[in-house]
Amino acid sequence: YLDWFEERMEITDPVEWYMVRMEDFAKLNGLAFVSSKFSGSPRQVAEYLYPDHPWQQWKFQKVERGYWQNPSNAKEYLEHLAEVMGIEEVTDWYKVTRRDFEENEGGRILGRFSTSPFTVISQHIDGEEWKPWLFDKAPNSFWQDLENQKWYMDWLAGELGITELDGWYIYDRDVLNRRKGGGLLRLYSTSLARILVTLYPN
Repeated sequence: YLDWFEERMEITDPVEWYMVRMEDFAKLNGLAFVSSKFSGSPRQVAEYLYPDHPWQQWKFQKVERGYWQNPSNAKEYLEHLAEVMGIEEVTDWYKVTRRDFEENEGGRILGRFSTSPFTVISQHIDGEEWKPWLFDKAPNSFWQDLENQKWYMDWLAGELGITELDGWYIYDRDVLNRRKGGGLLRLYSTSLARILVTLYPN
């Protein structure tokens, strides 16, 4: 049956199995067979037919339940993404966007981690104290947390060499826009003064 299925599906290369769905088996009267012999998994069929092929499970149309909850699977995908994206330094991960994941079979791992590259990367890549604001987009609701706001402002002060509150007088709101703080600025009606008064009342 499987030889016949490949012929009907015009599968001539193992990688073409990544596109196979259970619906394809249903259309070709193989649903019961695959369900009973391969737990309803096209991936298991592909691995049975081509056991020596270096399969990457995330490329199949559906991964098995709980797949992304296993840290080793997430790390394996990130290693693949690093190779595709040409990542050499750990800080290169800050350049990776949601779109980069989606265009490289990573949409489902994003869905598992709140559609946030920061969340995926920070939980699985060591070697950096990850700063959410340095990514293309901070996680949802990140700026609403006062602790996060102060974390960012303390970091920015360090970047600018500010050691006393008076040191802020020579800066305006543009310094936040230039240093990935636009999301915080918008919460305070684009007023640097309001941010400082709120976070450093004394």
